[in-house]
Amino acid sequence: MSGDDQEERIVRENMRMLRARLRRGPSAAIGQRDRIAKGRFAKRKARELLAAARTEPRVPLKISQMLATFRRSPILDGLLPERRERWLPILARSRFGEIEDFDFEKFSLLKNPNDTLAQFRSLAELETRALNARINFHDEYVEDIGSYLVLSEVWPVLRHMARGGSMNAPVQRVLAKMNVGQDLKVNFNAVKGSEADLRDIWTMPVQRRHALRQARSDEAFLRPQKLEVAIDHFAALVDEWLGIDQFDMELTEEGRSKLKRIFGELLDNAERHSVAESRDGDWTMAAFMARRWNDEKQEYQYICRVAVMSIGQSIANSFDGAHPRIREAAENYAKKHRSRRRSQSAETLMTLFALQDMVTTDPEAFGSGGTGMMFVLDFFSELGGTEDILIDPRLTIVSGRSCIMLRRPHIKGERRPAENGKVQPRLLWCNESNSYDERPDPEFVFDLENEFRGTLVTMAFTLDLAYLRQSLRDENNGE
Repeated sequence: MSGDDQEERIVRENMRMLRARLRRGPSAAIGQRDRIAKGRFAKRKARELLAAARTEPRVPLKISQMLATFRRSPILDGLLPERRERWLPILARSRFGEIEDFDFEKFSLLKNPNDTLAQFRSLAELETRALNARINFHDEYVEDIGSYLVLSEVWPVLRHMARGGSMNAPVQRVLAKMNVGQDLKVNFNAVKGSEADLRDIWTMPVQRRHALRQARSDEAFLRPQKLEVAIDHFAALVDEWLGIDQFDMELTEEGRSKLKRIFGELLDNAERHSVAESRDGDWTMAAFMARRWNDEKQEYQYICRVAVMSIGQSIANSFDGAHPRIREAAENYAKKHRSRRRSQSAETLMTLFALQDMVTTDPEAFGSGGTGMMFVLDFFSELGGTEDILIDPRLTIVSGRSCIMLRRPHIKGERRPAENGKVQPRLLWCNESNSYDERPDPEFVFDLENEFRGTLVTMAFTLDLAYLRQSLRDENNGE
């Protein structure tokens, strides 16, 4: 119990004793009316003294707060397993004292997964006891859109206590243009509403598949599915990125089809694998590009962020439903390399194993599937390719208690030389020789300190005009 709560309890106990003394009168019998009057006097006097004893004003309650009850949240419940037991009813929470401040700093599952999940856990703890809180974001820019997808997922649970906060204008502008404000039901005051204020941002609205509880129509298969809509939006967005004046490029028809196929498979995997024994999982996708001035280089840079999130079982847990031969192969790899000293559990090693070509947890796709993630790595490392190590592309996978953090030199899969004319699968083992037999580098493959109930694939790259033009010339045989 906090000091403020203990002081409040002592004051209330003293007031109860005072009311009892005030009610006591002479031993002679008194009438009912006199007893009622004496009781009212005692209560009024006690209230006056209680108000005088308090040094801080009582915080008024909104009707929406009074109606708030405990709500389950897969993400927050995973980060704080005892959340249900610790959750205080709204009317039992202290209504005295200043509004609490909660601060997000270095808010990036892309680069700081452990610290960012720890901040989400602290936020879950605050939600179990606080009546009001200001939630502040101190980063100058959106460095990882995936972290904001997680925030939008848990926000409905936090809304009853959220009372504003601070957020830098560049962050507000990105989120406003992505319609994240509609998810959070918040206003971004730094956005003036004019297109000019958002002209340096190219984005699409956050794409979501329908919630599991949403009713399905028997004619649903006749309508365009959300997956198809999402990948159409994304392909059009990438074309828009490449088509701005500074680049003046566009995707070829083949490139557009390939891009839609790659990300369509990524979203389809989320539907099929995020809910055990079901092919009806959920996913969320977001992407944007922002033009930022680089003082050191004295030029604009074009910063791109893409993220896909699913809530439910982790990648490692999805092996439970895989073909027996795939599951056995993943377990053998994990047994070969797991190490407590290196913080590489069997689950984390199985997550890395799942990235390899021809590895799929869908038993029906055994022998033919399992290439989607390598295509994603090819896409983002090629589109975000550069010779400048300061803007190297990065991709991070957060799944369950596992993290795969890909960057130079372990950024995409490599094929061994063809054998008997047969193309070999792409492999990425995150070690110096890219070998199955060596342990992965713990700087790239490691256990998380907290559990994330789902999977987040979040990536960052910068469009490098010189590199893109050279790649185009190489593709056209130097022309």
